[in-house]
Amino acid sequence: MKPQFQHEANTSFALWLDHYIGYKGESFSNKSAELYYTPDERMENYPEDYHGFLSYNSEYKQWVYDSSLNGAEIPSGVHIDTGDGRYNFCQRGESGLTFDFDNGRVLLSGMYFEDNFEDLKIKADFAVKDVNIYLSNESEDNLIFENKFNVNSRTIPDNAIGQGLPAYEQVTPAAFISMENSYNEPYAFGGEDLTELNYRVVFFMEDLYQLDGVLSMCTDAKNLGICNLGYDHHPFNEYGDLKSGSYNYANAVNYGPHRKSILYIEDVRASKITDRYNKSINPQLYLGFVDFKVSQARYPRV
Repeated sequence: MKPQFQHEANTSFALWLDHYIGYKGESFSNKSAELYYTPDERMENYPEDYHGFLSYNSEYKQWVYDSSLNGAEIPSGVHIDTGDGRYNFCQRGESGLTFDFDNGRVLLSGMYFEDNFEDLKIKADFAVKDVNIYLSNESEDNLIFENKFNVNSRTIPDNAIGQGLPAYEQVTPAAFISMENSYNEPYAFGGEDLTELNYRVVFFMEDLYQLDGVLSMCTDAKNLGICNLGYDHHPFNEYGDLKSGSYNYANAVNYGPHRKSILYIEDVRASKITDRYNKSINPQLYLGFVDFKVSQARYPRV
């Protein structure tokens, strides 16, 4: 199936929210941290011609990938000590080095480190998001009551020294985006409809200051436009690295050749769970909800 309008809208909304929170709230922090070998069967068996990838994870996820966020450290390589005590800089592509921004890690080709891969000492400089962004198809009840999320470390916890966060697990503070419903209604002669999409974003934050901050930023987004970047122009490849080696959201929406029409934010409504109920769900997290009403005039039958 080729990408449909809904695919493009979901991708564009998630990229916009990620950039908007990072830019408006300056919600990231730069880190210099060690990476730790963390076995991953998915990567170690793929691809075969590279003898698999070895995974070295940090204590933080997700890493910032958007270079339009001024001051954010976007990694282009890592420092590797192969045993002589001196760290040599390894650029993306060397020794199969690949970044996985969402999982906060790097991948190295097993071809080059078959003998000493568990003892490699690796350091990286990167920026970590204050709010992770996830597109979700889970129900709201399941997100709130069933899932047990890891809380992203902001300092190294005593019981986690020498460990990286496991890949593929969702980590808070985070925003979970789900498309609740959509519909078309006649808008103009000639077959033009107004497509309305209703997104719900569930925020899991570490404290009330963070929660009030993201809810305030979201309500301020009313009447803003979201550029429809297109489903095929998502910045990541299958490994979680940037397709072209760098990505600038501001340039993509202002100058990109793939720029399409604008999604318009008609309304935003924010609320939060009171302390009484919040503590019974997860005493470590503060929960808030934001409903976005987004629309675009289009010709769906052309």
